Parts: sequence; C-alpha cells; structure tokens
Amino acid sequence: MGATMDKMIRRLLVAACILPGAALLGLAASTQSNYPPHHIVFDADLIASLGKIADTATVEHDRCLGVGIVGDTAYIVTELEPKVLFSSPDSIIVGACPRGYLVTWHYHMTSYVTATGRVIHFQPPFEWLCDLSASDRYSMVREDQPYWLVHVNSKIYCLFVKFGYPPQIGRIPLIQPDST
Repeated sequence: MGATMDKMIRRLLVAACILPGAALLGLAASTQSNYPPHHIVFDADLIASLGKIADTATVEHDRCLGVGIVGDTAYIVTELEPKVLFSSPDSIIVGACPRGYLVTWHYHMTSYVTATGRVIHFQPPFEWLCDLSASDRYSMVREDQPYWLVHVNSKIYCLFVKFGYPPQIGRIPLIQPDST
C-alpha cells in the first residue's frame, strides 16, 4: 500500500517548496481555482513566522493558510487564525477555515502536561513528532482543506495531503530553496 500511496502523491503534487517572500509579491491576488495544484510554494517569511510560534508558544495554535493560484501552482502567502473553541497545552479545537484557504497549520509541542499538572519534556531529536496523531487524521478527513502543515519547531515541519475516496492521507516531501 505504501508504494501505491507514494505514486498517488507524486501524481497529485509534483513539489512543495519554500521561497523568499519577495519572489511571491503580487501573486496572492490571483484568481482562485477549484482544482488541486501540482505545485505548492510556501512563503519563507510565513514559514519563519509560524516557526516562531512553534518555538515559543505554551498552548497549541492553529492557522488557516491562504493561497493565490497561478496556473498549476498554489502560492501560500497569508494566514488567518480560526475561531478557537478550546485550547490547552496539548490540544486545540477550532472552527472551520473559510473557503479559499488550502492548508491547515498547527504544531506539535515538545512537551505536554499530564492530568496531574506535571510537565513532561520530550528529548531531541524531535523529528518523530512531525506526524499526524489519530485525532489530527480524523480532523483532516472531515475538514475541507486538502493539505496540513505541521510544525514541531522552527526547523522541523512536514506537509500532508488528503486524497481519494474514502480519504487517504500521505506525507509530501518539502524542498528547501538551497537544496534545488
């Protein structure tokens, strides 16, 4: 099943990459499209801003990431905080993202608070936290946004895509500008 899922992801999305904000100027106002893009380009300043939240926050946060579509490429350049219904150190419940937002963002903290109030800190490396929990997967399947971006800290983040029926979820590799 893994090889089939990888093949479907490659067909759905050719690349996801991060580029400096200056390269994206003027593209956010382009027309919206109902078709899934073949490329997703994240604004580097937006990623850095979300990374700062992941590095410093003491409760979970969630954002809707907005898009401008040009041809077969989606440019992720804006963020919106959805209505927070509940937030704690290790969970968050938010309202739905508005139409036109392609990606849901949240982060996984490197520590958690037990029911007795004790704080447990995970030890590095934190790459294993860059995955979707069972509740994340449930939320992703029921939400409209086909992509989820998960931050662990300012240097560790990962992208997931929802596709098919019944919905399946796969991980998409991110391409850094200095590795192309």
